[in-house]
Amino acid sequence: MVSFLPDEVADAFAMYGTPTMITGQLEQVLGDGLPISVVVTHPMPAPLSGGPSPYLDRFAAEVIPLLRERLSS
Repeated sequence: MVSFLPDEVADAFAMYGTPTMITGQLEQVLGDGLPISVVVTHPMPAPLSGGPSPYLDRFAAEVIPLLRERLSS
């Protein structure tokens, strides 16, 4: 989604890639002692649509369990 940006710019503000890659990026941020308050998927779901968000659903199903597993070991 951010292919129009140079990698170093995208790396500065975005998590992207496979669930495993995103988990690694989250580990890096948390390992640096930085808090994570909000994760916004892109494209951002319309909050009033009431429909499912495949991006949020996938994040919840694939990234969060992997991150929990890695942080607990």
